[in-house]
Amino acid sequence: MAGGAVEVRFGSKIENTNDTKAKGASEDIEIKAKSLLLDARNPSNPESKRGRARIAAGTNSKPGGNAGSIDIRVGSLRMIGFKTDKGANSGDGISSNTSGNGNAGKITIMVEGDFIMTDRAQIGARSNSRSAKGDANDIIIEAGSLFLSKRSFITSQVRSNSKGNPGNITITAKDKIEITNSDIKTVVSDNAGNPESAKKNPGGVGNITITAHSLSLKDGKLEALNQGKIPASDITVNATDFVKISGLKRLSGIFTETKLGTQGVRDNKSQGGRIEITTGKLTVSNDSFVSTRGIGGVPGGDIIIEAKEVEVTQGGQILANALNTNALNTIPFEVVELVD
Repeated sequence: MAGGAVEVRFGSKIENTNDTKAKGASEDIEIKAKSLLLDARNPSNPESKRGRARIAAGTNSKPGGNAGSIDIRVGSLRMIGFKTDKGANSGDGISSNTSGNGNAGKITIMVEGDFIMTDRAQIGARSNSRSAKGDANDIIIEAGSLFLSKRSFITSQVRSNSKGNPGNITITAKDKIEITNSDIKTVVSDNAGNPESAKKNPGGVGNITITAHSLSLKDGKLEALNQGKIPASDITVNATDFVKISGLKRLSGIFTETKLGTQGVRDNKSQGGRIEITTGKLTVSNDSFVSTRGIGGVPGGDIIIEAKEVEVTQGGQILANALNTNALNTIPFEVVELVD
């Protein structure tokens, strides 16, 4: 699909899915335009109940037919979501999901200018079914700047007992990334994942990589949670100018959390997810956190911070710890000061 302006509004969708008997992959969804709008508001009454506005690829295939990919290349992109949890589901926004044995498709979004997500707008790649063996796939976003607000989120996740693995989330902005009351997260639920295929993936699974001039988190989170059978997921942030984290109304920060049951990588023992931050200045304030936590005997992952300046104020914390029923252990983190 190509055009000057593409709009997907209230009650509308662009969708391609595989049914339960499909053996081959479904077709890809490709959009090239000057601008793209996904708007769940009712145009006749924007404050009334909202409806579906989605671009979705999916597969329910039992023989293993994969979902097609979603490839979006536009000058600007704005997503206005369902606003509340009530009535919303995992197919809203931009999504690629699997409930079968085929893999979800990759989501690639390239935006020359601003990419704005608000009112619970969502981008998701998921393995949705307990019986699913298919993997969720990667989410790759490049934009001039990226803004998430009002409980919007970007996620790759696998449901409890699913045999699939999550994809990686990679986001690059030429200028800034601002996350306000919103989240970017990967989730591996209880007893989920395929450890053998995860170990064969050189890029890992469930990792989050952020690259920008600046990153601001205000009541927002970067989060990698792993309660499954696969290696812990890592978070890497490279922000040339600064990383600023503050929490006022809700938990805010950069987190990894790993529970007992996750698998080691090759000959390495099970270990919590790692956080690595490279920036000019890191500020952690107003009860916000940079935290790696291991639960049930799993050691907390490493925290490595390379910065010219680190400021932790007003209840901000940087923690690497391991929790079980009897003990709290703190693992040192490393701060490397860069000198001009």
